[in-house]
Amino acid sequence: MGTRTERAMREIMFGINMGLFKCTKCGCVENTALGFYWLRNDPKMIESLDWSDVGEEYKGKALCSECAPKKYLDGKDTGWGKWHEKFEKVPWDEREKL
Repeated sequence: MGTRTERAMREIMFGINMGLFKCTKCGCVENTALGFYWLRNDPKMIESLDWSDVGEEYKGKALCSECAPKKYLDGKDTGWGKWHEKFEKVPWDEREKL
């Protein structure tokens, strides 16, 4: 079920049940389809990214679109590194339990 924050984000911003997670770096609420969530388990993807702007300690961690690496090692843009503006960036509030 999740917290009230999680439920409200799903209902208000998406109108349907969407997967949300807490960004490891900044602690905001992010959608699994928009941030670096599913690809964090792909070793080839992890090694293809330039982690210098994020920090090596965040390799393989769940990151929001703003905190995820901006560039691949070959210099091409990833599309991350900025907030997507699909919904407002808000902190994950773990105190709000059912």
